[in-house]
Amino acid sequence: MTILTDGLLRLETTQDGMFEDRASTFAINRDFPTPKFDVTKKDNGAMEIVTDRLFITWTGEAFGPTSIMVTLRRKGESSTRVKNYQDSLG
Repeated sequence: MTILTDGLLRLETTQDGMFEDRASTFAINRDFPTPKFDVTKKDNGAMEIVTDRLFITWTGEAFGPTSIMVTLRRKGESSTRVKNYQDSLG
């Protein structure tokens, strides 16, 4: 997972579970300024990442329908709409 901007993530995985960092059609130019974000690692291997526009929870398991969830954040509101990885598998 790469935080490209405060509202844009890049999720890449491989069959062996190793991080994949080669350029993709979507992210050829990856020379973005580093956005502000906070990471909290949990004892069970889970992780929470917060940017100005996203709240991301990841169980630490392989990407799948229940392992990663992204909540959109809007200024002046608490959380809003939830989209999980399964929604993108179409």
